[in-house]
Amino acid sequence: MTAYTGWFDYVIPDIPGITNTLAEQAIRNAVIDFCRRTLLYRKTLAAISIVGGTATYTVTPDANTLVSDFLTVLVNGKPIDPQTEAWLDQEVLNWRTTATGPAKAYISPANNQITLVPKPSESIASGLVVAVAQRPTRASTECPDWLMEDYAEEIAHGAQARRCGMKRKPWADPGLSKYHMGEFNAAIGIGAVRASQARTRTRLRTAICY
Repeated sequence: MTAYTGWFDYVIPDIPGITNTLAEQAIRNAVIDFCRRTLLYRKTLAAISIVGGTATYTVTPDANTLVSDFLTVLVNGKPIDPQTEAWLDQEVLNWRTTATGPAKAYISPANNQITLVPKPSESIASGLVVAVAQRPTRASTECPDWLMEDYAEEIAHGAQARRCGMKRKPWADPGLSKYHMGEFNAAIGIGAVRASQARTRTRLRTAICY
């Protein structure tokens, strides 16, 4: 793991007068935003046993992280998709109260939680397997080494954009803030594409309809 202070050499020299505390906060926020928007920080979590009559389960991502998105959800080996509550209201009668049966969909009611719909009617050992995209928490002090190795300058742009954009500070510079945010957003776009290619150089395929 790499401490956020590892980015100081990329951030502090370009923002004269900024304190270490504010610099670390800016770096943390940039790392969180980068992970949240690219979905690059991925993990398949340990299987969870489904309990008949229980719809909501808490998943356990890496320490000091939260689930940003559920990427794949398998119930008894079969994939199910996320749905809106409006869709469920139309498609699954009484899903909030009495409906039971094989899961058709899922929602995420809170951080690190997943609710199967309808409520499972039977228990299945290790029946719930999820792959997630993670992001560090606001209390974190470090992040995976690959973020520093692969995206040190890109994340530094995000940190610099936030602090240069602060009003009435000695280091405030709207022009620099706009420049750094542009570089950061461009890097996020590239990172999101890489995530969609499973972190490989696989070419994206475009379906052609006739």
